[in-house]
Amino acid sequence: MPKPLDRTGYEYLRFRSWELHQKGWKQNQIAEALGVNQCTISKWIRRASTQGVSALHTKKASGPQAKLSSENITLLKKHIQAGAQYHGYPDNIWTNSRIQKVIAELFDINYSVQHVGRLLKENS
Repeated sequence: MPKPLDRTGYEYLRFRSWELHQKGWKQNQIAEALGVNQCTISKWIRRASTQGVSALHTKKASGPQAKLSSENITLLKKHIQAGAQYHGYPDNIWTNSRIQKVIAELFDINYSVQHVGRLLKENS
């Protein structure tokens, strides 16, 4: 069984499929020559035709959608500025664990304690 291709390998196949298409090859011929499904070839050719050949380049993965909106982050900052005692803690010291609980209460979103630290660092 052949080794799966990496991102660069798939990018090569996308550009090669476009090149063969430009030479007049039929989609089923391209699919057979490159060892991919004909539906995939169709998708690549449509993308290059509608968005331009540069659309065949590999794109960096965008990652998951942020759960907290910028408005929610602004509101969270206001709650943090109000102090930990405002949220019922005996002292005014904020910890990631406490902020994690406030986020869960305010927005019904559960983050790990480690992610709360990254979130605070990104938005400080």
